[in-house]
Amino acid sequence: NEAYSVQIASYIPGKGTRLTGMYKKLGINFQSFNVFNYNSNYSAWAIKADQYFLKRKLFVSGSLKTNEYNSPYTIYNYKSNTLFTSLQMSLRLKKRSVITAAYMPASQLYKNGNEIIETRFSTLMASLSYMYKVKDVYMHSAIIHNRFFNNQDQQQFLYYNASGWMINHSIIGSKLTLHSSANLSYNGDYRLLSLDQGMSYAVKEWLRAGGGIKWNRLNRSPGSWGYYGNMQWTLNKLGEIHLSFDHGFLPGIDGTLLPNDMGRVIYIKTF
Repeated sequence: NEAYSVQIASYIPGKGTRLTGMYKKLGINFQSFNVFNYNSNYSAWAIKADQYFLKRKLFVSGSLKTNEYNSPYTIYNYKSNTLFTSLQMSLRLKKRSVITAAYMPASQLYKNGNEIIETRFSTLMASLSYMYKVKDVYMHSAIIHNRFFNNQDQQQFLYYNASGWMINHSIIGSKLTLHSSANLSYNGDYRLLSLDQGMSYAVKEWLRAGGGIKWNRLNRSPGSWGYYGNMQWTLNKLGEIHLSFDHGFLPGIDGTLLPNDMGRVIYIKTF
């Protein structure tokens, strides 16, 4: 096995421009650079430029890259000769408001029998977010709109040429955080509504736990309930342990929601 990775970063003080580049080559079944690197026989490169304008109120970021894609949901790496282009702009307004627009690659999952398939395509996204304070409690609200660019023949997928709206609201306390969201995605053939209510709580300085419930309805089918949970455990000098599970649903190729369970254990140690 062989593998190597090279990264270059540059900063231009007079213009405030940041430039980064990366090239990665992984041999067969190499296990190191990526946690989900199951079948690591591929190479990838990427370049990125970041620039501020209007006294650092407007931030523009653009990137161009070949495939650098591994997924914990699929056995084999996604391989393609396609160049992925991303462009993102963020404008900070007064009173903690931020407008963001982006054109970037996206991915979505669907289920065919016992097989989970992840597809990639381009999406256009715009959002408006606002951070504010009510007495001693911080609030964060956001509305997001996205549009997917693909077609049914290319993706064999339910979400072709779909649009979506999402509304998020968070209440951020010193120990308790509550978050709520509503998501509507639709095209000419389907309509998917998802509602989510979750929370997280700092039990101790070294322990945070959370969980929530979610409800999904596809077209006129009966609603389906899901749930999830997570925990972050800090072990001082030994690192951190993250645990999470999710009982949810993925759209099937036949236009129905199919149950899907996922769990994850992550150990992080900084040297």
